[in-house]
Amino acid sequence: MSRQCDSVVKKANAILGCINRGITSKSQDVIVPLYTALVRPHLEYCVQFWRPHFKKDIKLKRARRLRSLLGRGNNQIAPLPIELDYQQEAAVPAAPPPPTTRRDYVRIVARHVSGEHQSQPKRFLKAVAHLCREQQRHTTLHLPCSKREVAASVKEIMVRSLVGTPTSCLLALRAITGLSRFQPPLEEDLRRSLISLGTHLVWTCVSSKESTAGQALEGMFKGLLKEAPTTRHLVGLLDHLTYWMEVGEAEVRAQAASLCSSLLQFARDLPSFQNAAEPQLGSLAARLAVSLLDPEPVIRERAREAVSQLHGLLLQQKGLRGKGTSFLRCPQWKGQPLRARLYQLVRVSELFGMHFTMQQEMEFLTTCWNIVVSLAQEWRRVGGLLLMYSLLGQAYSLLEEEQEGEGLQISILLSELRQGRKVPAEIKHVICGK
Repeated sequence: MSRQCDSVVKKANAILGCINRGITSKSQDVIVPLYTALVRPHLEYCVQFWRPHFKKDIKLKRARRLRSLLGRGNNQIAPLPIELDYQQEAAVPAAPPPPTTRRDYVRIVARHVSGEHQSQPKRFLKAVAHLCREQQRHTTLHLPCSKREVAASVKEIMVRSLVGTPTSCLLALRAITGLSRFQPPLEEDLRRSLISLGTHLVWTCVSSKESTAGQALEGMFKGLLKEAPTTRHLVGLLDHLTYWMEVGEAEVRAQAASLCSSLLQFARDLPSFQNAAEPQLGSLAARLAVSLLDPEPVIRERAREAVSQLHGLLLQQKGLRGKGTSFLRCPQWKGQPLRARLYQLVRVSELFGMHFTMQQEMEFLTTCWNIVVSLAQEWRRVGGLLLMYSLLGQAYSLLEEEQEGEGLQISILLSELRQGRKVPAEIKHVICGK
């Protein structure tokens, strides 16, 4: 379109020259109507089609000179559409230069935390990640603001990403991973908020095909566990993942189960991990074991690995070694996959019961009971029932009755338990104790 632009400019200049030479009066009452009627139509006709895109075609300098010549300093001649676009582009502030020194990165973080320059969250998150990498040999983060204030600013960015485009999600996860290398540990409420926001962004807002999102989420979980390597902290992290194993789609459930297994393995291999017999391990065992009846084979396999890692963690507390996943196989039911999964669930409950403390056993039974009387999927309620009856030593008789009754016994029992009938005395004791 450059030729068209040149043609239009020449024609407009010719008309302007005629007006300048032929009209003696330069008052605005004379010049403005002539300019509007004779010049502007040539510059604006079908401009949406041939609109110039290059500065060399706009010829703003000449247009402005001629307008000022005719206007004689008054502003009665409206600017051209091309000039308006150019003025808008010029009004946009130029992007700040990229940081090059540590002082630049510190200034970016300090200004964002203090409330200034919060319009560029990516710049802030990149600066946080850079400073964390730079100071990774130190135990504390040397900044004008505290670690908690920086983490709270990251949280605000993640909250804004929930209602907007989650473009800063991965940068936020990496920033949290970097912050977790330093002491002191984050407060429990802030840590829970960061985990909830991170998992929600990755598994609902970001495309599940992005493997980098899963890797960033795994790095955040491991970093937060390393920040406070205790069993209680581990159970708190896994609670978020087991939640997604219950309510997420098939792909999300598989990723959550895989992350559970990876996090448990990481905890077992961590030299500084404080492996204590927390009561919440019983509830965690029940929620993981139920997923062994998941309809998706991939999820069942990954849940089996997670259950095996948790069993190894319990054995590690007593100075014993795990046996991998081979102890969960049921070769005698090879031709009946559903029956094999049911007996596998009973086997899991028996093995966990051998190493549970009294408090862990009560947490296990309570969680199983809550699953049974909940509005969860049928297979999940069946799993909770078998786990509960297995720990009470009544699962095998229940499965035999189920086989003789052509698959109706468990469904009838689930209905009666939900109505409060046929509740085992041991369960009543646990419920009353709670």
